[in-house]
Amino acid sequence: MSKQTPLTDTQLNMLEIYDALMFEFEPDLVSDMIPELDYIHQGESKQERKERLQRYAEAFEMFFAAFEDMAKGWESNSLNIKQEIVKEFAQEVGLKEEDLLTSIEKEIDDSTDK
Repeated sequence: MSKQTPLTDTQLNMLEIYDALMFEFEPDLVSDMIPELDYIHQGESKQERKERLQRYAEAFEMFFAAFEDMAKGWESNSLNIKQEIVKEFAQEVGLKEEDLLTSIEKEIDDSTDK
C-alpha cells in the first residue's frame, strides 16, 4: 500500500473549489469519483466510451472558463481590498488620500502590467 502525503490547507481549498465547480458540469469528475471511473464504466462499448470522454472534455472546458471567471473576481476583489487598505493608511498617517492613492494605484497598475 502506498503512503499518501497529507494535503495542505491550500491544496484542500483548491480541491474543494475544483469539486464544487466540476460537480456542476460533470459529477463523474469530482475528485472522489475519479479513482472509481474504470470500475463504474467497465464493460462500456467503444462508442459509449468515446461519448463519455467527449462529455468529460466539454466539462473541463466549462470548468476552466468558470475558474477563470472566479479568478478574475478574486483579482478585482483583491484590488478593492488594496485600495481600502491604502485609504485607511492615508487617514492614519494624515497624508492626502488622493496623493497616496494615486501613487499606490500607479504601483498596482505597474505590477499588474508585468
